[in-house]
Amino acid sequence: MIIKVIGHDKKIFLKPQSNNPWSAFFSELETAGAQIVPSGSSAKFDVLIANSHSKKMIHKCEKFGVSKENRILILWEPKEVNGKLYKTSTLNSYGHIFTPSSHWLKGQNVHYFNWPQGKAIRKTQSDIEWLKRKNKIVFVGSNKYSISKGELYSLRREVFKNDKNDKFIDLFGHGWNQNIIYDIRSILSSLPKTTFRNYSLKSLKLFAKQYNNYKGITNNKQKTLSKYKFALAIENSNGYVSEKLFESLEGQCIVLYVGINLNKHLNRNIAVQSNASVFDISKKLTQILCLSNTKQLSLMKKQRKEYLKINKDWENYKVLKKLARDSVNLLNI
Repeated sequence: MIIKVIGHDKKIFLKPQSNNPWSAFFSELETAGAQIVPSGSSAKFDVLIANSHSKKMIHKCEKFGVSKENRILILWEPKEVNGKLYKTSTLNSYGHIFTPSSHWLKGQNVHYFNWPQGKAIRKTQSDIEWLKRKNKIVFVGSNKYSISKGELYSLRREVFKNDKNDKFIDLFGHGWNQNIIYDIRSILSSLPKTTFRNYSLKSLKLFAKQYNNYKGITNNKQKTLSKYKFALAIENSNGYVSEKLFESLEGQCIVLYVGINLNKHLNRNIAVQSNASVFDISKKLTQILCLSNTKQLSLMKKQRKEYLKINKDWENYKVLKKLARDSVNLLNI
């Protein structure tokens, strides 16, 4: 069984070093007897596993007689970010599709996996150390544009530009307070990924604005999170759980979360859930900021307890190993 694995950049993906979680994915393929196509090779292969869609690779599948059942697509972006991935002609090129959320796609040939997360570090700050943290909210994430209905990038900009919030929130990440050229390029890069019927001008809100509460780019997200009592996690869209929630919980922060319904998909006690509206986010931010020290500690510990319960099922080495095993079990070899 010869397998060609395509990475997120549409190029051949090879086994990384053991300290990279993807090493577990490739090790599982090798355990199943797979031979991985080497970099730059034009050799014939029996199976395609694609972390991004490539027309070129589909043409090679047809050239080498790789059946549709032996083509697997792993989706890493929701429709709100890359709608072109969800075109019928694209999806029909693959016999099996993996996605981290049933909100992204449904069907008999659709299979689900947990979004890979880092392994929880059990050691935490003492109560006395934790109470010395800044009594503010931190957000660590990029300023991006997606010209599509349902995106939440524009919501981030609204929240951080809101006069009631900016003095309570410290903002870190790429793409903030850039020049107008940077924002135009970001918008133009999203256009090819969006289908015409899903275009939304709402996503252009607060285009090319400056943010007084922007603190710059952090080189160590966990170190930055560990300085704050509270963290705001806003997903790219409402339909899945990404690393944003888990990283904030790992930072031992009280998390205000905007995204998928936690009560249905995880546990309502793992974070404070907010609707995707500036009003509700602002209201809940005010509520948690006004908690007493005793209630802050209690809420943080309750959230962390739920996080530690489920982390083992989302841990990246385990998730990627299972993703490879499930892929092999689906193949018609």
